Amino acid sequence: DASYVAETRRARSISLAPPDPEAVTGLSLKVIRRFSFSFWLLTFCCLVVYGDVIPFNNVASSLLMERDFFKPQPNSKCALTNTTECQSSSNPPNSYCKTDSDYQP
Repeated sequence: DASYVAETRRARSISLAPPDPEAVTGLSLKVIRRFSFSFWLLTFCCLVVYGDVIPFNNVASSLLMERDFFKPQPNSKCALTNTTECQSSSNPPNSYCKTDSDYQP
C-alpha cells in the first residue's frame, strides 16, 4: 500500500510539473493550411446548414402551414354537426363546408 501511495503521488507530481520548454512546439495559424479540402468542405456545409437552412425551416414551416392548412371556409354556415365536440367520423362537418384539398390538411 505504501508503495502504491508513493507511486500515485509521484505520478501526480509528474503530471503537474511544468512542461519541458524544448518539448513544447509552438502552435501557429499556418497549421490551418495543411487541413484537407474535405475538412474545409465539411466545415462549410455545416455552417450553411446550421446558419441558413435550420433557421429558415423554423420560420418557414409555420408560414407554409398557415398558408396551406388554415384557410377559412367561404360559407359562414359551415360548422360541425355537434359544435361542442372535435371532428370525427361520428361528428362530420355539415353540407355547407367545402371538403376539397384546399380546406383539409
